[in-house]
Amino acid sequence: MPFSRVVPQLLAVLSLAVPLGCVHVREPAIHDPSEVASLQGVRPPLKIHTKSGTVYQLEQWQFLEADSVLEGRGALYGIDRRVLTEGEFHIPLDSMALVETENTKAVHPVGIIGLVTMSIVWGVTTVACVSDPKSCFGSCPTFYIDSVSRDRPLAEGFSASFAHALEATDVDALGLVRPGGSRVTIRMANEAWETHAVRTVQLLAVPTRHPDEVFATAGGEFYGVTRLEPPARCAAMGGDCRTAVLAQDSLEWHTTTDSTDLGAQETVELAFPALGNNRLGLVLAARQSFVSTFVLYQTMAYFGQQSGDWLAALERGDSTAHQAYRTVWGTLGKITVAVLDPVAGWRDVGSFEEAGPIATDVQLIPIGTAPGDTVRVLLTMARGSWRLAYIALATLGAERSARALEPTAVVGPHSRSGDYLITYPGDQYRFTYTLPRGAESYALYIRSRGYYYEWMRGEWLAEQNPQMMALFALDPRAALRTLAPPFKAAERGFEQNFWASRFGR
Repeated sequence: MPFSRVVPQLLAVLSLAVPLGCVHVREPAIHDPSEVASLQGVRPPLKIHTKSGTVYQLEQWQFLEADSVLEGRGALYGIDRRVLTEGEFHIPLDSMALVETENTKAVHPVGIIGLVTMSIVWGVTTVACVSDPKSCFGSCPTFYIDSVSRDRPLAEGFSASFAHALEATDVDALGLVRPGGSRVTIRMANEAWETHAVRTVQLLAVPTRHPDEVFATAGGEFYGVTRLEPPARCAAMGGDCRTAVLAQDSLEWHTTTDSTDLGAQETVELAFPALGNNRLGLVLAARQSFVSTFVLYQTMAYFGQQSGDWLAALERGDSTAHQAYRTVWGTLGKITVAVLDPVAGWRDVGSFEEAGPIATDVQLIPIGTAPGDTVRVLLTMARGSWRLAYIALATLGAERSARALEPTAVVGPHSRSGDYLITYPGDQYRFTYTLPRGAESYALYIRSRGYYYEWMRGEWLAEQNPQMMALFALDPRAALRTLAPPFKAAERGFEQNFWASRFGR
């Protein structure tokens, strides 16, 4: 396989926290193809990454808007990056995966124009980032209700959508009940060196008398709950975990990583008293630790100047890129839930999947019926990759309907690209919603859809490593073993540095 076809898994995550004020943004910068018309005055070369894997490098160009075609003079490179031909080209807009420019300029966050999806940030001076560059703060959109918590986000949106190709809808519990008819204002912030492309931000309101009477699945279905039973037993590698998961409070259960393999698995075995022949579900509140954050950032350091090629491969649907992504995400990014069947043994019933270490999410995993005197549940996850905050066995009632509310007012910078609201480092938006009358109170959820790109630290470029790039593409599980020792060395202080380097805080 040509090396240019060796496309790693985590292609888009770059980074991170820098001080307010003027910074130097060194491009290559990656742009959405829809922006090509605005790049006429950019210094050459202009690189067009196509969906077929070839790259045009143009020294002169003009965009013919009426035909949606880019005309230009330059060279066409094959997937092995050897020159195929030179001359004049006509490149249809719908054949483009990404557009890459090269430039160096001084900017303030609010002065960056256009959907720049990847930039290299130089001159970071945040003390926490200097001491440990891989623990710099990164987020995706964070959501607050200021009357409840002005400092700690209540939710983070579409956390796993770190490229346009991975755009997804995310439903997150806000854990609040508001009286019917009241107005609710949600603040959305971009608190890291990232570009966010936000398609929708809806408030979901489910009529309920108490927040523990309704829970949402990862797919956005809502169920009433008639009874919640805490675990009678919670056994993990590190010992008894029951105390940490009895209530939705500040206590969390977690372990440290394996020093030789970030993908090494661990289990938590739970036992609940039987709740009769009822439909049951597992209520689980959790957030990721910082393993996936470190893997994303370190991988981008290995990609270095070739990040544009790898990102373009993901956007055009390259099978190697997506397979590597699925392997790493399947290893680090989910908690598998199994129930013990007296005849068939452990039976997988679902999983908890929520990327990001910032906000704890609460999800319901339906598990069906479980006959017998005891309901036994097994959680399997990557060791040290998760923090468990609350676990309960629920008796499910009827499925509930949520009212999807659009904002009645939006206050913020209002930078747009097509259907997306584009946010840059330091941007904040306030969305105001009016709850419908007719119910005493509501359980609230935020439903967001979009994607984001994180920016690379200029200091990381010295770590570009073709061998590690190839390893992530061809054997991502081996790459996780290689990354275990460096993460272990930074693990103890990672969370403190992460929060200390939060943008603008």
